[in-house]
Amino acid sequence: MAEWPGTEVSCVTNGTLAARALQTMHYDLVLIEAILPGVPDLSLVEIATDRNTPVLIFSGHPGAIEMLDTIGCPCVAKPFSLGDLIERSQQAVAGARENIERARISTARLRASGKALTAAMMLSARQKNSIENRANALRLRRPN
Repeated sequence: MAEWPGTEVSCVTNGTLAARALQTMHYDLVLIEAILPGVPDLSLVEIATDRNTPVLIFSGHPGAIEMLDTIGCPCVAKPFSLGDLIERSQQAVAGARENIERARISTARLRASGKALTAAMMLSARQKNSIENRANALRLRRPN
């Protein structure tokens, strides 16, 4: 890459190949599309950080960037300039330890919020069933 001498870039076309590459190769930095077919949520981030590899997640979806910012995940909003990407990449590599820690914390937050959402949905479903059961019982007791 002429803009960043000495850099080798590898690219994969889906999440499954990305996960395999992360598990078998060493990278100085991994750039990950936030919404990628073949992988759930931020599992590639977890694989990368488990191998002590800094990450930058990017997306053009405003909701994805807002969520990533909210949980503190290292991210870049599309569209971005090549110069901005190189600058952010250099920062991530130079501050690898902090980047990896931020990414780990953010994925834990995402997992926790997902579990909380699942629990809230289950509670809501139980409450709805309880209300429906009471309403049905009242209908059955009503005199004709």
